[in-house]
Amino acid sequence: LYRYSQCPDVIVGTSVSRRDSHEVEGLIGPFTNNLVLRTDLSGDPTFKDLLVRVRDVAIGAYAHQDLPFERLLAELQLERDLSHNPLFQVLLVFHESGIERNLHLKGARITPLLLDPGTSRFDLTFVTEDVNGRLDFLVEYSTDLFDAKTIDRLMGHYQKLLQSIASDP
Repeated sequence: LYRYSQCPDVIVGTSVSRRDSHEVEGLIGPFTNNLVLRTDLSGDPTFKDLLVRVRDVAIGAYAHQDLPFERLLAELQLERDLSHNPLFQVLLVFHESGIERNLHLKGARITPLLLDPGTSRFDLTFVTEDVNGRLDFLVEYSTDLFDAKTIDRLMGHYQKLLQSIASDP
């Protein structure tokens, strides 16, 4: 994202499950919260230095994951606009392998489905899933801002970046 924007202040969001509370154990439905991950990429850090920065940002964000996103917005006194998220426009999502297999319902067969909501909530959403030790990627994007060729090019650049990191971090 930094290479595309040339802005050293990179802000992305991620979703966390709020299922660690005893109060919601017996309830049905999603209990998620959005976290803001703001990373300073100034000073041309090495990849290893960047990982340390990102790790520190993530640890700090996860330490405050119980603060409701709506309360954060209220504390910051940000005006809400239903057309976009006031803090980030890029969402990163990571799904662990086999999550759907952890749900056991007697007499029910669980089949994961990929649903197309018909609209993107964010400019870009990157979904990564660990499938048997292999990472699968899905990109959801605003067609008002991007076309398929641009996203294909972006993912090609991302793949090249990952290959470069693997060969010479």
